Amino acid sequence: MTALLLALLALQTPVDEGTLVVREDTVEIAREGFRLTALRTAAGATRWTLATTVRYNRTRPVVVLDPIVELGP
Repeated sequence: MTALLLALLALQTPVDEGTLVVREDTVEIAREGFRLTALRTAAGATRWTLATTVRYNRTRPVVVLDPIVELGP
């Protein structure tokens, strides 16, 4: 079972990933990390997944969002 999970994770290597930082003057007020992955389905189509984690520190309480968008058949 572990070998199967490792093989599936290897197929979902990121196409792109990074971090966006929002600053007001020199103070960081938000940070967004993102990861874009592609996965081939059995039918030969490509599914795309964009996963992000957004953290807003400017106000209290701190807001953290984790949206995921999946595109494809």
